[in-house]
Amino acid sequence: MQGIIEVVTRSPEKLISFINDTIATLSKASPNPAHFAIAEMERLGLLDAVITQNVDNLHQLAGSESVIELHGNVYRFKCTQCGERMKFSRHDFLEFLGRAVTGLTSHSFENLIEAMPSCKCGGKARLDIVMFGEQVQMIPESYRRIEGAKVVLIVGTSGTVYPASEIPRYGKKSGALVIDVNPRETFYADIDDYFLKGPAGAVIPQLMEEVRALL
Repeated sequence: MQGIIEVVTRSPEKLISFINDTIATLSKASPNPAHFAIAEMERLGLLDAVITQNVDNLHQLAGSESVIELHGNVYRFKCTQCGERMKFSRHDFLEFLGRAVTGLTSHSFENLIEAMPSCKCGGKARLDIVMFGEQVQMIPESYRRIEGAKVVLIVGTSGTVYPASEIPRYGKKSGALVIDVNPRETFYADIDDYFLKGPAGAVIPQLMEEVRALL
């Protein structure tokens, strides 16, 4: 929090620029073919859960329902007083970011706090995403869901960020077949049963069609 205060009081233009870039990025963000193929796997009963480090909500937008978000969700806020979580639509969240930019133009940290959503308990809410040094969310649930899995599909991660990097290894120890999809070799080479080289947006839909042909 101290770092944010310093940015607001000394260089608010940097935070304003960051928020404006975020607004532009989120406004254009949409699921790719891999997101839709993964959601289709869930609808067909082939996928039990998606465990993701992403905070962009794109899996849900593609239709996935069982999503475990290790680093939180950019469209969700958490009350700093009671811990209550509040989910926002993209439209409402972008409106909030616009209000935050307006508050920052006054070079006031108090105005930025005032722009944050209020909880029904009266407390102010912060983004429910994991910052550096904070504890990753839903790790026990991730291990519970992957234990006993027949197949673990690793998509687009290098396997270098702990503790998320250990989840597929736990699945392997539990007897799962490991399929790794990535444009380049990852740190899971020692546990991969199959390595499918290529971008997820191209490989996952093709894999989905091949699986569909076997049903």
